[in-house]
Amino acid sequence: MASLTQQIEELQKIQSILAEKLDTEVKTKLKLAKLASIERLETLIEPITKLLDWVKESSRNGPSRPAGGFKVSLRDNYKTNFELQLQKYNQKTINYPTRDYGSLPRKALILETEEIYVTLIGILKKLDERIRVLENSNQKN
Repeated sequence: MASLTQQIEELQKIQSILAEKLDTEVKTKLKLAKLASIERLETLIEPITKLLDWVKESSRNGPSRPAGGFKVSLRDNYKTNFELQLQKYNQKTINYPTRDYGSLPRKALILETEEIYVTLIGILKKLDERIRVLENSNQKN
């Protein structure tokens, strides 16, 4: 009898999880259906943000050895690599200023892309809010 109760509870948990996933999927489809909206931009950038925030296990002796490992997001990994490349570039230009070392190091393309979109979305939100305030003040006058 107890196992039947446990099975019912597990099924209810699964049902709850599936209902939540379905709700999220419906909301995402509705946002994507709006062709020109801030919500659509946010929905399009969300997978990139999730990927960059993904945390993977890493350790000094390789990914197969979890002992002594630490968690690092993909975003932090890209930023750290960029900062190291930039430090090396700056050190070379300080020690040997007359040599040409090419262009400055760049961040990972996915990180640059996400930063651009997040910045643009922020600007659009501020402009949208300013437009609402102006429209409200025009309606009062």
